[in-house]
Amino acid sequence: MDNDPIPDVHHVARYCSFRRIGEDGKTPTRFAFQLKDKETYLSVNWLEFFKTGSRGAQIEAIRHAFESKGRSLQEKARFAVLNVGDVRVLSTPDNMKLKILHKPELLDPSHSGVFGLIHQDSDMIVEALLANMVLETHPARQKMDQ
Repeated sequence: MDNDPIPDVHHVARYCSFRRIGEDGKTPTRFAFQLKDKETYLSVNWLEFFKTGSRGAQIEAIRHAFESKGRSLQEKARFAVLNVGDVRVLSTPDNMKLKILHKPELLDPSHSGVFGLIHQDSDMIVEALLANMVLETHPARQKMDQ
């Protein structure tokens, strides 16, 4: 349901463009977790929404949702996976707790959001903490067999 909190033991994935990936080609920088000018929350996708035990199948379902919405997945972009409970315990510099809520869209039913971030330089710390909490990354675009 819309605006339901996601359980702490679950995970979300953040699409990170290649410009927001570090020199190693895999690790997102803090800029991958920065709000864009008109955003009120950070878009993520709820992995366990897809009732499969396979992380690969969950990532593939997110790829499909992105493509269904007409979003192209950059060749060197990554999906960064975070634990919901780890994110939820963070506080912003103004002592606002972060929360992750389910925000389903018609073509992207796993769409969710990280709420509590603001458009200020003080959120650089929170952005860096989020980048350091990444558990794993996956290529945004499926590699084709040759």
